[in-house]
Amino acid sequence: MDKKPLVSIIIPNYNKEKYLSMTLESVLAQTYANWEAIVVDDGSNDNSLEVIKAFQLKDSRIKLIERKSQERGGSVCRNLGLQEAQGEYLLFVDSDDYIIETCLENRVKFLNNRTELDFAVYNIGTFYNKIGDSKMEWLVSSKDDHLSKFLMHDIPWHTSSSIWKKEAVTCLNGYLPEFQRYQDIEFHTRALLQNLNYAVVGNKKPDSFYRIDESRGTVSKAELIERIWKSSAHYIDVFKNLLEKQGLLNKVKYLNGTKIDMFRTLLYFDLEQSECFTQNFMEHLRDKALLNNLEILFLRLYRFLFFKKLYKVKGFNYVFKRTFIFL
Repeated sequence: MDKKPLVSIIIPNYNKEKYLSMTLESVLAQTYANWEAIVVDDGSNDNSLEVIKAFQLKDSRIKLIERKSQERGGSVCRNLGLQEAQGEYLLFVDSDDYIIETCLENRVKFLNNRTELDFAVYNIGTFYNKIGDSKMEWLVSSKDDHLSKFLMHDIPWHTSSSIWKKEAVTCLNGYLPEFQRYQDIEFHTRALLQNLNYAVVGNKKPDSFYRIDESRGTVSKAELIERIWKSSAHYIDVFKNLLEKQGLLNKVKYLNGTKIDMFRTLLYFDLEQSECFTQNFMEHLRDKALLNNLEILFLRLYRFLFFKKLYKVKGFNYVFKRTFIFL
């Protein structure tokens, strides 16, 4: 008889009343029955709590935690869920995602047969309002250098792509609350740097789906820009130091991919203020010795050509990013 370990599904939530029911219904529909869903609410001011409590009445495997600490955010909520999780395996799911009915069954079966693994990575799909309305998929290749891809902000997989052994996540000390953006990128980069054992389960159809929602942001533009600014600079700083300490000097250059992607993000936010945003971003990185003069000139050239609308030319961003990495 197959082993039936408990799976803890950790779901952080903030004001996702509109989508929560679909997510929790997908959990209830699982063909694998030995699970608990820990929904951690981050102080929602919509009707999220009422939705969660209604689902608790349907199924006692759904548990609610209300964040009480002053510190907030997705990382804080995931860590609270981790503290309460009783499962041997963990799955992190956003409160507007969707998992197909055989997701847990297939993932548990795979990990049961590969006891040496700390986590496994699966392909996932995307959707806007209903499954099937987006053709974009997050396909993971086992041939890729996943650490380099994370460092250069060419994200190889998403939060719900992975199923974890709880002991591995505990050894990582969970998520880092100081990252208000890119928490999942930081988490997976750290896992790869600690040489956790994992496998990519290729040639599989997506078994979970990430919602593409234009309105998923819950903060003002100014606050979002600040979060992007601080988190990306902190990511570059932290992992440059870690790479150097581990003697992985050949990997440091890939952080330039994150620099130019964040630079481009700031340009897209508000064209009228983007020159100010990007100038401050460059000065911040330069002051922390994370950007040299040649790189500054290169970013200024990129900004100049961006304003000339060359970003609309196919391959423009790709060529600039690759060139910047190997300066």
